Amino acid sequence: MQLLSCHIAVAGDDHNVVVRDHDTAVTYPELLVLRALHGGESVRHVADAGDVERDPADERERLANIYGREIVNHVFPGEHTQLPVEDRKMRPKKAAPADDVLEPPDDKVKGKR
Repeated sequence: MQLLSCHIAVAGDDHNVVVRDHDTAVTYPELLVLRALHGGESVRHVADAGDVERDPADERERLANIYGREIVNHVFPGEHTQLPVEDRKMRPKKAAPADDVLEPPDDKVKGKR
């Protein structure tokens, strides 16, 4: 499951900003819950922070214990709705692998036999 760092303006208050970074980074489903609670424009500077192994059912329960079952069910309706595990748009682009294979020499090069 994707982890994300972000800054959260609590209830939209720019003077009350919580930074979730490194050890306190949020999961992607948690980011969606935070946006629902505080407003999409209040969750800023979102960046990929790695991954964590977590069962989606356990994550749903963890989020319900922290933020309340009502908001979790609002964001992810239905008790059996699969939680999203990542936002591919927030993943850093991986460089294409270099082509290390050299072409064999062409025996038909002009001037060579």
